Amino acid sequence: MRATLHEILDEEAKRDGWGEPEPGVLDPSSEPPPPLPLETFGPFWGDWIWAAAEAKGAPPDYVVGALLDGAGALLANVRRARPWPGWVEPPILYVGAIGNPSADKSPALDAVSGLLDALEAAEGEGHGARKRQHAAEAEAASLRLKAWQGEVKEAVKLGYAPPPQPAAADAGAPPERPRIVV
Repeated sequence: MRATLHEILDEEAKRDGWGEPEPGVLDPSSEPPPPLPLETFGPFWGDWIWAAAEAKGAPPDYVVGALLDGAGALLANVRRARPWPGWVEPPILYVGAIGNPSADKSPALDAVSGLLDALEAAEGEGHGARKRQHAAEAEAASLRLKAWQGEVKEAVKLGYAPPPQPAAADAGAPPERPRIVV
């Protein structure tokens, strides 16, 4: 007789020392979690978290999880912790919103992702102009490269040392649009 996937997973969990799940965790009549101490976040963020949760019809806990996760992501490219030489850690938080379906996890996340989207849009302002400027510089650099290649060809033909490639013959990498959320 073939074992079901559930039976296989149960056996693996027992073998790996996980034991049986606590049935109270799955009990819908279990006690609710303690209230989130919003005062911990100060008056500005405490009020913002409460207002965002109210606007989204979601528990503030989910908003806080997304906010801490987003703050860690924003800091990750500019700050690092170094407890001792050889150990460097970015301030990344791995946050998971755990709740039953329709517990308003997604609306709570949307409150923070909306902020990050607005920040990304502000950072990306003028990107089109920078891209067009780079295209013009790249075209000019291409013409300078062709002129230099002609100079190298002529120098080799006459037996002279070739001239070095001018720095202006390379436009560099095109500008990248700033990304905060991937």
